[in-house]
Order: sequence, then C-alpha cells, then structure tokens
Amino acid sequence: MLTPRFTELADALGFGAPSWAAWRAALAVITGQGHRLDPTLAALARRCLGTDAPFPTTPAREVWIVCGRRAGKSHITAFIASMIGIMPMRRVMASGETPVVGVLARDTRQARVVRDYAGAIIRSVAPTLIRTDIQQRIELVTGARVEVLPALQATVRGRTFTAVICDEIAHWWTDRDAAYRDLEILRALRPGLATTGGPLHLPVVAVAPRGGAV
Repeated sequence: MLTPRFTELADALGFGAPSWAAWRAALAVITGQGHRLDPTLAALARRCLGTDAPFPTTPAREVWIVCGRRAGKSHITAFIASMIGIMPMRRVMASGETPVVGVLARDTRQARVVRDYAGAIIRSVAPTLIRTDIQQRIELVTGARVEVLPALQATVRGRTFTAVICDEIAHWWTDRDAAYRDLEILRALRPGLATTGGPLHLPVVAVAPRGGAV
C-alpha cells in the first residue's frame, strides 16, 4: 500500500528539486495526500489531471501515467517499486508465498533499467535490507523481492504480487498471439494483486502506437 511517507522519502532522495515538481504532485495524489499539497503543486496536479474535482483521500489501486521521453518515469517507478518492496507485507500473504514487486517490460533489458535504479535507491535508504542483488531480482531480508519480468502471460499468471509496474506499456505487443498481447497480460495480472490489494502502476509514454491497452 502506498503511504504518505513516500513524499518524505522522495525529498530525502533528491526529488524535492523544482524539476521534480510534477512528479511530487503526482506522488501526493497517488498516495491519497493531494489535499496536503501547497496551492502551486495542487494547481499543477489539477492541470495534469484535467479536472477540478477534489483529490482522492485514499491511495490509488491503479495508476496510468502519460508522459514524454526523458520525463524521469524510470526513476519514479523505481522509487515506488523500492519503497513498496521494503514495506512489511507478510500479514496479507499465505504461508510460503513471497511478496513480489514485479517490474514488467517488453523485454527484460528494458525492465532492468528500472530494477537497477531500484537497487540504487534501496542501497541509499536501507542497505541492510538487501539480502541478494542479482541480475533479475533484488531479494530483501523482509522476505520480499523486486523482480524483473518479461511481459508474457506465462510469467505472471498464478503469481501473487504486492505491486506491479508495467514499464513502457504503450510499446508492448498489441498484434501478436494472446501470450504476448498487452490486454491479456493485464487480465492475467489483476488476480495476482487481489489478495494483497497492491497497486497496479502503469507508466505510459506520450508517443504511443494505437490500439491495445493504451
């Protein structure tokens, strides 16, 4: 579950600089803390949302973010993945289950960019929590792990996640067989989040192919 402490940790990690203002506003709204934004950031958040409706007061369950290249989305998604990864989640897991923060991308090379950022963030915030840091995953002493996965039905079906980040989903397959198709992968993912109530966070690039989930 996303918590207000996200914004405090974001400040500590350097996301408090003016260039990160839009992302700070987004984090506040995503975590149900939009009502605490100062007037300038609140106005920025409303422009991005395209509405003057009151901000939600509970954390989001599913987030779609449309942003351009070099917008910092990989850093922010890594921040969210790492913060969820270090939170205790055993209370909602069945015996023997591992809390997994899944980072999905069209290929694992792309997903590892986010994984590498997440590893750097965890090392700077809570280095003693890292048990194993290898190419595909970061295992934590909390029992959780941040894991890189290719966007395939077979890699997500039947698994339990505390959160899922679908990186660059606008460039996932839309015209291949069902094992690769973005909509089918999302359908396979959602049951894996039902037990934990974890967020499904979906970064999307601004210039995207038509059709599919986007």
